[in-house]
Amino acid sequence: MARRPIISARATGGRSGRCSKSEKGILVLATFLLCSPPVFAQENAPPSEFVISEAEVADRVSAPFTVAGRLVQDAPGLWPKYEPVLDRYSSALDCLDSRSETPVGIDLAAFDWPKMGNDYEINVCLFYIAASLGTPERMVAWLTIQGFSIRIASQTITDPDQLVQLDEFDSVYYALAIMPGDRFEEMTNSQLSPHARLLWWLFDVQDHARDYTIGLYYNKFGNIARVSCRRRGV
Repeated sequence: MARRPIISARATGGRSGRCSKSEKGILVLATFLLCSPPVFAQENAPPSEFVISEAEVADRVSAPFTVAGRLVQDAPGLWPKYEPVLDRYSSALDCLDSRSETPVGIDLAAFDWPKMGNDYEINVCLFYIAASLGTPERMVAWLTIQGFSIRIASQTITDPDQLVQLDEFDSVYYALAIMPGDRFEEMTNSQLSPHARLLWWLFDVQDHARDYTIGLYYNKFGNIARVSCRRRGV
């Protein structure tokens, strides 16, 4: 078997075959650029269709939170539950993550679901989002891109000279959005409490009872009047 010739440093112009420090640096940089995920592309992703100006962002002054058309402050049984939530979330901006800041405005699609601690917080934040978007059609589209399925989206015309009772049967506009429980838990980084899991197991509750539902109610003026978020089986 022929032996491979030994190439000496002298034969290669004085180089030993090892990389210099500068060459190693170039190799490390090239490896990083080739193997790292496309972070820059993600950060520079185009904004969604739900971008609005900061002046259009709803807050507790421009869009006071209401329950069935009443200011929550006037509902003694609910105010203690919502007061700390409204202190924490005083604007739709408080409900968004860092992706919401774009060169052309505020992207309402960048909702911070993992930040939501309970249904009260989701109710308030979705109320602000709905008030910021303006029309129920845009809010339904917003919920769709968040991953919800729209099961009911109806418009019922009633006597415009009378106040509308805000329930699912005679609201001017009512919509119901649903997401499977496991997908909702993944999106919000949450899970059912052990107590709830035990009760649902004891009573043989069907899987769809874990589905998360969002009900939207609009008054005759086309303004959001109520947001009702809960699990189906609760």
